[in-house]
Amino acid sequence: LSWGLVSTGCKKPRKQMLTSEQTKAIDENILSEAPTLQLPIQAVLDGRVKLLGADLSAKSVKVGETFEVTWYWEALEDISGDWKVFVHFEAPGRRRTVHDHQPMGEIYPFHKWKKGQVIRDKQVIRVSKDFPNGAARLHVGVFDEKAWIDRQQNVRMKVTNTAEVKVPVDGENRILGATLSITGG
Repeated sequence: LSWGLVSTGCKKPRKQMLTSEQTKAIDENILSEAPTLQLPIQAVLDGRVKLLGADLSAKSVKVGETFEVTWYWEALEDISGDWKVFVHFEAPGRRRTVHDHQPMGEIYPFHKWKKGQVIRDKQVIRVSKDFPNGAARLHVGVFDEKAWIDRQQNVRMKVTNTAEVKVPVDGENRILGATLSITGG
């Protein structure tokens, strides 16, 4: 019998190659300064990121339809790690949908952010047909995706300036980003 070894080499993570359209989208959504916001928030997370605020395409949405929320973030330092935005869309005490994502449609993750950048992150959310009528809330924050995948640990960036934030922050480091009215259910 002869034993042979096959070397497969070192497997390195593939580098993400962006299309010219994606590169253009990134360039268009890194702003030199924040615009005037419908919903100013000003929450600092772990001293690394600031959620400046948000804009909503509508304040009232029918079930089955979509709305757009645009988050505005500022990098207070270069970011490293496997951070991801979490968004909980919920009717208090009744129903929650989760809309976790990497900014800019998954093409501009936190580890690419550079100190001083203002990032515009547009997100489209569909209201499920079984979502209850009434007030619904968008809670937002940043979590460590790797900690969740590897160990089921819910590690979140902590809001470090709670007293200065212009909206409520709960004990789970969830920032109340917006409130909408849901109809037609």
